[in-house]
Amino acid sequence: RSVSHHTIVAGTGHLPQAAIDVVASHDLDGPIVSVVPTDNDHRPGDEHEDLDLITIEADLLDESLLDRLHLDRAECVLLLTPHDCANLEVASRIGTRIDETGPAVFTHVSALDMLRELKRSELLDPVSPFNEHRLAARKLVDTKLRDRFGKTGRQDQVVLAGFGKFGQTVLEQLQQRTSSMIRHVVAVDRNGGAESALFEEQVGVDDTHAYTEIDGELEDPRTWQTIGDSLEPEAAPPVFMLGTSNEDLNLRMAMLQWPHHVESLFVVRSYYHPSLARRMEKQRDFEIHNVADLLRNGLAELIEAT
Repeated sequence: RSVSHHTIVAGTGHLPQAAIDVVASHDLDGPIVSVVPTDNDHRPGDEHEDLDLITIEADLLDESLLDRLHLDRAECVLLLTPHDCANLEVASRIGTRIDETGPAVFTHVSALDMLRELKRSELLDPVSPFNEHRLAARKLVDTKLRDRFGKTGRQDQVVLAGFGKFGQTVLEQLQQRTSSMIRHVVAVDRNGGAESALFEEQVGVDDTHAYTEIDGELEDPRTWQTIGDSLEPEAAPPVFMLGTSNEDLNLRMAMLQWPHHVESLFVVRSYYHPSLARRMEKQRDFEIHNVADLLRNGLAELIEAT
């Protein structure tokens, strides 16, 4: 009952854990209140033994929960469950309770099309919707790819090997931040045509660069032959973004394809830092980009901006 200046983090899994890691790294006045389902075995924040953490087991949609959380005394609220509808429902309820003096409220939306529509409509004001893939992709473009493009001396080309949510957000950020540097983008996915059509409908492909879509399995050598045939020799050696949700596949394809493109940069999406990958990085020109680190950096910027 006496809690104040607290940060509320709702949900379990890697995203709430990343948020708690970020909040724990800041010198805050109040505790972190973690809201988890009653049937969940793992509680985010358990790794921080000295953390001022209060855990509440509750159904996020419980009508009485918001009263228990004392929103009027909170500093920040992060709704990070994997269920968009639950996040949005609670975000809407909070929006009716707070004003400009209330806490900063962020809600995760996994569906990119829904996120874009929510931002356009401003339906959730004053709650701010966001997406973890977009945060990580923006940090990747700003901290790595832009620097690479600036050093090649030629217009660049990018191969997005995996064109799901992460690949699409990388392209969206590339178009927003580095469009003048890019000559050609190749999007590869087992459902490449469908994913490209989705991106075209929701975002649109810039006419400032060439765009090639390829339907194919990354494990199929014929897919990589098609990729090689599509590359433009006049452009800089490509950046290969191995960005599927399958970390083992990303790393394996980087290992197998690097000898065929030794002047290229391979960027591998991963949530971990395997020691083998670190040793490989020292010998070859590719990097293992820990998505959790990119996500933490993006969340830190999001929270600090308030």
